[in-house]
Amino acid sequence: MPKLSIALLMSIISVVLTACAGGEVRNTVAVIPSALVTSRTYVANVEVVNYSNGTSVTNVATSAPVIWADDHITKTITYTFADGTTNPVVSVVPGVSSVFYSVNSETVFTKYGDGTTSSTTNTEKTSLKNLPSVKIPQ
Repeated sequence: MPKLSIALLMSIISVVLTACAGGEVRNTVAVIPSALVTSRTYVANVEVVNYSNGTSVTNVATSAPVIWADDHITKTITYTFADGTTNPVVSVVPGVSSVFYSVNSETVFTKYGDGTTSSTTNTEKTSLKNLPSVKIPQ
């Protein structure tokens, strides 16, 4: 019985999957024993799986939910791929602040990436009329 190389087997699987998809190439996952996987690399929503026979497969994420932490600035996007692997990407998105001044106070308004807003008012603690008088020698 002749031996079938993995590259030839992958080509046959690709042709069969394409034929089953009506001639359309879709985001499919070839079933390859995980022992042959030499590495997985991720760039955001793209996964590249390298195999010991020198071939590689590129997968695009099938879902990517966004979760914000309670601090309103830490954002996690978890990319999930058709083969079940995930790539969580954590980033820090600082809030954007605006400062408004009045006679004896300042108010800082901040809008965060998750849509939350906050404001803080700082009031002047000392005014010029409450300062002690100083006698200047002549």
